Amino acid sequence: MEKRIEGKDVLLINALPGEHKYNVTEESPMFGKTYKRYSFGGKVFTTNDDKFANAVEEGNLDVVTLDVNEEGQLSLTGFITNKQAMNFAKKVKQLAAIESLIIEPKKVTEEELAQLLN
Repeated sequence: MEKRIEGKDVLLINALPGEHKYNVTEESPMFGKTYKRYSFGGKVFTTNDDKFANAVEEGNLDVVTLDVNEEGQLSLTGFITNKQAMNFAKKVKQLAAIESLIIEPKKVTEEELAQLLN
């Protein structure tokens, strides 16, 4: 089940102290990499996404999605920063303005056509 966190609720996501190394063998692609832990609603989730870490630190989250498994454990599945949300809203507004333009065909006289061609 997916949980969507948005609005002021994203401010309830707290970074927990420390970076942790994955406990894996040298053959694992995660060997030598680290992750950070975050809490939300009394539960902890982890991620190694530096962009997410920066967004949390800067208070720059607009929407966060978490997967909640059968045991109630959380996994980060996605996030949108405030900047991304504002850029998207700006694009939507620009496209709506373009779509609202009503362009009607106009007959061109021979004289106007001649002027355009010269």
